[in-house]
Amino acid sequence: LAQEISQAAKSAPRAFLCSAEDFKDVIPENGWSILTEKIFASYPEEGIRDYKNLLDEINEPQLKSTKILQRIANPRTAILLEKMVNNGLSEEEAVKIINDQNKFLKTLIEIKSKPDHLGKVSVDNNLKDISLKKIQQINNLHERPDSERFASVNNLTAAELYTLMTYGEEEIYTSSFNGMFSRLLGKMNQENLDGKKLLEQVGQNRFRTFIKECAGFNRLNEFLDTMDGKSVQRLLADIITNLDTAEDKLAQATAVADIFSMITDPKMLGVLQKQIKLEYERISNQPGAKQEDKIIYGILSGMFGDKAVVNEAWLKEMAEKFKLENLSELKSSDLFNRDKTNIQQYFFYDDKDGQASFNSFLSQYQNQSDWRIIKKDHFVLVTSNQNGKKMEIYANYPGSQDEGPEAIEKILKERNIETIVVVHRGHSYHASETIKRIPAIAKIVSLGSCGGYNNVEQVLKKAPKAHILSTKGTGTMLVNDPLLKNLNLEILSGKNIIWPEFWGKIEKKLGNNNDFKNYVPPHKNLGVMFLKTYHQELQK
Repeated sequence: LAQEISQAAKSAPRAFLCSAEDFKDVIPENGWSILTEKIFASYPEEGIRDYKNLLDEINEPQLKSTKILQRIANPRTAILLEKMVNNGLSEEEAVKIINDQNKFLKTLIEIKSKPDHLGKVSVDNNLKDISLKKIQQINNLHERPDSERFASVNNLTAAELYTLMTYGEEEIYTSSFNGMFSRLLGKMNQENLDGKKLLEQVGQNRFRTFIKECAGFNRLNEFLDTMDGKSVQRLLADIITNLDTAEDKLAQATAVADIFSMITDPKMLGVLQKQIKLEYERISNQPGAKQEDKIIYGILSGMFGDKAVVNEAWLKEMAEKFKLENLSELKSSDLFNRDKTNIQQYFFYDDKDGQASFNSFLSQYQNQSDWRIIKKDHFVLVTSNQNGKKMEIYANYPGSQDEGPEAIEKILKERNIETIVVVHRGHSYHASETIKRIPAIAKIVSLGSCGGYNNVEQVLKKAPKAHILSTKGTGTMLVNDPLLKNLNLEILSGKNIIWPEFWGKIEKKLGNNNDFKNYVPPHKNLGVMFLKTYHQELQK
């Protein structure tokens, strides 16, 4: 039992802290202490803030980090635990760094460049928070001249620009990425850095995310052109190498799946395909290798089956062995409750973008003879009866982001029906609020730009059969609303949703909008297909 608890502590550290007191009688005191201390070393800020009493109960700390954490008065300073333990940084000095935005960013990047630094989760959370705020600031100035729009990042180093771009992935506009990428190349030139040196400088941190972004926004060749041929080949091979040793290997593998979907250059494909075979064979021949690692490399290998440039027979064999889940079709019968009603729920949030997005959504259905709009205290209900099918769309007012969903949930519960289509219409920091309300029956989930690994994995845990619509970078209401309106008409037609056919029709209507190409339909979302297939194979 003690061993099982230790394993659980590694996979669900915060859950362990919640129940740590209950485990004292099960695990030897030394074992209990070191488990608890290691978790605090990864989550120092959150640990002190939420579990200070647990920290104080460790009478004879075995780690230097614990002794420092027990003395800290300001939980915020615990983010810089790495500097306190290994560089003698005082709490007072930490406060000064945190209060200086530029110094704080530089310090976090410096910490992150070390492979086994303390406070990993806290450092990552803060880098993401800083990056998302900066990216949103740049996004909001999209109509201003570039000299004004990018003024706040003009003095940043190449490493700092790289960090903002990778940690701000979920919110970045195409134009924001392109503007920052061009400035990144300029800074690399000023600092005499090629791509290899830049990635070394940031400790390879999130390099797969960066490559995925570059490929998605068609800037990958420009980045690779900063390196010599040998370094390019090594980088491409590194994308696939040693996924099994990564702490977040499933997240990394999902990013790799997305990269595969975007790369079409035969030379690059050749390097990737040679390396994936080597890695699969390494894992297969490795004594004690985990089945999950074989599955990861097996699925990734099979993804090349229809665009093999080397090892063609083997890649096709892998594609047959590890068949990707087919997300090309949704049966009409799966899109309606027992009372033959398609229930949808849109989640809006209380900010400037939320109100504009809500107004745009509603405008699609106003003054339409086939649609009826009923305004309630905390939400609006949009209904339609067509072709013997009924649709009800519940959307909370942005100012009722808490009361609206609760009122809607109460109504659906009383009627014993559930939401089948869920649409998130908010920034990435609101995504968890939407996801926690997704029912198991949901078949279509529109996540917008929030389709990164963590959110997709949580959606699939809630609704394993969901088809996910997402965007590369932030979407736009000029595409979202006509796209979703046309999808609703397709649902009401009573026909099965054939995604390739539907997407072809939508492309004819919206293809002139440059932002449309950033939208990813379910049948082309290799990251989602990878995760679904992985969980299916694991169950086998």
